[in-house]
Amino acid sequence: MRSAFCACSVILCASLIIYILYSHSTGFKITSLFIGINKSNTNAYTFNIILNSLNGPYIRTLKELYYLEDLEEEKMKKAKPITTNIDNDCYPFNLENGMLYYFNRAEKDVKDQILDSHYWFYNWKKEGDSEDGHKKYYVQNYLLTNYKLCLDACKYLNEADQKLYYEKLGKEALNNLDIELAAEAFRYAKDISLVLTVEELKRETEKKVILGHIAAILGKEDLAVELFEGSSQPEKALELRIDLQDWEEALKLAKQYNKNKEPFISQKLAYKYETENHYQEAMNLYENSFINNPMEFLKKINDDYDLNDLELHNQKCTAGLSRCSFRNGETDKGLSKAEELTDKTLIVEIATLCESINYDLESAKLFSKVGLYEKAATIFIKMKMFSSAEGLMDKIKSPKLLSQLAKMKETEGLYSDAEKAYMAAGDWENVIRINLKYLDNPDKAREILMNNCKTESAAILMSEYYESKGKKKETIEYKLIAKRYEEAFAIAQSYNEMKIYSDYMLKNSKNPEEFKKIASYYEGKSMYGEAGVFCEKMIPNNPKKVFWYHNL
Repeated sequence: MRSAFCACSVILCASLIIYILYSHSTGFKITSLFIGINKSNTNAYTFNIILNSLNGPYIRTLKELYYLEDLEEEKMKKAKPITTNIDNDCYPFNLENGMLYYFNRAEKDVKDQILDSHYWFYNWKKEGDSEDGHKKYYVQNYLLTNYKLCLDACKYLNEADQKLYYEKLGKEALNNLDIELAAEAFRYAKDISLVLTVEELKRETEKKVILGHIAAILGKEDLAVELFEGSSQPEKALELRIDLQDWEEALKLAKQYNKNKEPFISQKLAYKYETENHYQEAMNLYENSFINNPMEFLKKINDDYDLNDLELHNQKCTAGLSRCSFRNGETDKGLSKAEELTDKTLIVEIATLCESINYDLESAKLFSKVGLYEKAATIFIKMKMFSSAEGLMDKIKSPKLLSQLAKMKETEGLYSDAEKAYMAAGDWENVIRINLKYLDNPDKAREILMNNCKTESAAILMSEYYESKGKKKETIEYKLIAKRYEEAFAIAQSYNEMKIYSDYMLKNSKNPEEFKKIASYYEGKSMYGEAGVFCEKMIPNNPKKVFWYHNL
């Protein structure tokens, strides 16, 4: 094995290296370290043979990398190798734990030198070192695969960085198949999900399955699938593709390893094609995904499905066919498929789609099917299909929508229907208006005003109606309710109907000026008793005149 790696290292660095020297380790675990020395014996390059990894054995050239961000794949490729400068005219003869021993011919003496690749290995001061020193110590040991020492370095990092460094270490340990240390690193990172996943690996006995899971954790899905397929549990490849929602690849694997999953994966793939606007391909898959005999299908499978699950699956397939049919302009087929559905959510989804692509009638029918009557009525009104909207009126609660329907009825001259809709909407002023303007029913209008809508604007409608009929008393009454006092007084004065005006003011006013006007009116008519009543209300202003009126 070593001779093979030697040949490899010489090929890689043939222009630089004339011979190599392997490390002998004592005390610390350093995996198959060796150096390559150039022809002039002035530069040493450090290499690390990693025997166990996800991709098999490989040689790592130690490079000038110092921080976590330097460990990204592209940066590692571009970084320069670490070069240790050694004395001229020397003969290196031993390498131990990153310490190079050589014989200096000129001085005829044995000397030692720390490799630059191991500077922090020997010079780290633990808690006495800086944040920068902790990070460089971590990275150096990471490259040397001294993962336990990396854990030591992490303990001294600030809290914000610790999680990132632990997670990076855990993934590197996994890549190099050190499952125990990976679990420990993830535990320190407080990544419970990964801890549990890695702990599960310890119970697995088949190498390819373990490697497949590791590849999946590290995001190397294609490698994971390849490993699972080469194992005794190829269905795990299918499970991984399903977890990744890679439905095309999952469908291929299902055909090989578990045909019972085909309908479910086909339905997912059909939906993917649908969202990508490949409607015909989606329709073909939806049709093939339908389970025609759910009871028989249940007997064949071992998964945790029941009849309700299969019914929902079939509903999704039918809904997909409906949506794609509408998208393709096949409205009859789309509506027919939608009407087969019982799942309210799916029907609403299709109705919303129809509305968005201007299939309004189909949309309204489907909204009505699931009890969204107000939505359906809105669409019917927009389409001027008032009879269809009216059929839903008893099921509509929205005042705004009912008022819209009433206005449409009014424009058609269907005033009784309009009145009914306005009443359902609680739009009392319009009910009063319809009764006065079109139905000539002032008694009902009066009842509604007194019981439901005693507003100034409603009172004005009533006063205008009675004024048009020449009924002065009623006109004055509603002018007063509408607080049109000047207008009411003018009518009362002109048509000798002051009593209704004066009675109202006695009950509802405290304004001396009003009383003065009424008193003056009665005085002018020689109705001194009535004038005295209103002068009495003005006692603070004119007590003598009141006395005079009462003694006439």
